[in-house]
Formats: sequence, C-alpha cells, structure tokens
Amino acid sequence: MNTSSDPAEVFFAQSRKEWADFIQHISGSSNAQAMRWDNHESIIEVLSAAAKSCPHNHAFCPMGGGHDLKGATQSIEPQCIELNLGPTYIVAPSSLTLTRIGHEDLWSYLRLETDTLSPQGDDTDPGDTEELTRLPNGRLLPRSAWDEGTTGELDENGCKQELPYDSQIIARCLTGGPFVVFAKGSFYNQNSSTYDACHAKMSAIEFAEYIRKTADATT
Repeated sequence: MNTSSDPAEVFFAQSRKEWADFIQHISGSSNAQAMRWDNHESIIEVLSAAAKSCPHNHAFCPMGGGHDLKGATQSIEPQCIELNLGPTYIVAPSSLTLTRIGHEDLWSYLRLETDTLSPQGDDTDPGDTEELTRLPNGRLLPRSAWDEGTTGELDENGCKQELPYDSQIIARCLTGGPFVVFAKGSFYNQNSSTYDACHAKMSAIEFAEYIRKTADATT
C-alpha cells in the first residue's frame, strides 16, 4: 500500500495501479507478452476499456505531444475510428498491440498503428493533421467556421447562420503513424522528452526493445 503523503506520488501510484488492473483484465489468463487486435470493433473495445478503467492514462501522438485518452468510437467516416483525446482525432487504424514490459506492468503500453488519410478540406497544405469543423449532420466546414461561429451561409434575413450548438472541431490524422498509450503515472510519461514523438521514429519492434532496455536500466 502506498503511504506517501506527497499528492504527486499518490496520484502516480493510483495511475499505475489502474493501469496494471486494466492490463490484467484484458490479458485474462494469458501469459503472452504481446496481444494484437486488428478489427475496428476490438480496437474500440480495448481503447474504451483503457479510458474507462484507467482515466489517468496518456496517449502520445505520432505528430508529437499527447493527450489523455477519454474514449474511442466508430467514425461516420469510412474505415476510421474517432479518438476522444480532448480534441476529437479521426484515424484510420490498422492494428492495436499490447506490449507487456516490466514488473507489475509499469512499462506496459498500447500501440495503435494508423494509416494515412486524404484531405477533405480546401487547405492546400494541411500538414500532419487537418482541422475541420463538423456539423451534427456530418458535413465538414473549414476550421475558420468554428472561430467565426457561423456556417458562412446566409439565412432568409441575410444574416450569417450560427453553427449548431453540437458542432465540433475534428482533427483528421493525414500522415498516419503510431499512437502509444501509457499510464499517466508511468516512468515513460514522466520523461518530458517523450513528447517529441520518439515512438513514431521507431518501428514497433525497435520501440519495444527501447522500452525494455530503459526499463532494465531503471530497475
């Protein structure tokens, strides 16, 4: 039992316990050091379980930076799922892998591989991600529509129509690449240098070996 009175240490300990319990739950009786899911339904189920069972997780994006994973759902966009990372990210998943590393799964992680997407907006150079405004009916408008609060169209009085209240900003991940999810209290997450998307610069095998070596060096 953690008896520290340091709030940060208490938080980290709780995050690690949530994560270990989640890993045990999805692994079941399997002693395999790796598990893989390829269909959208299974990927969504596992990611949703991670968000629900251990909300103190953190997802590192292929373009750098990261957010807490709050959920995953099927997208209205074909062959895609949506990741609730605060912002909504639309990705084209190819596989999800669990890699188990370290005592009590302190270094274990999920790796979501995603494919490229074609731009849907008018921006000629949207970069790694394409930010768009999505209306409740699924229609996509430029990002500027969100900033202006209007659809850009005129109503019968000649006034610009306001965006429906349940419109949202979406970020479509055009260049694809891997996301990795760790416990927020993990040693990996506590290293600020990991926000440079170092995981995306390595293959899945190379990254697993890197994590194993790092874990061994810290024990």
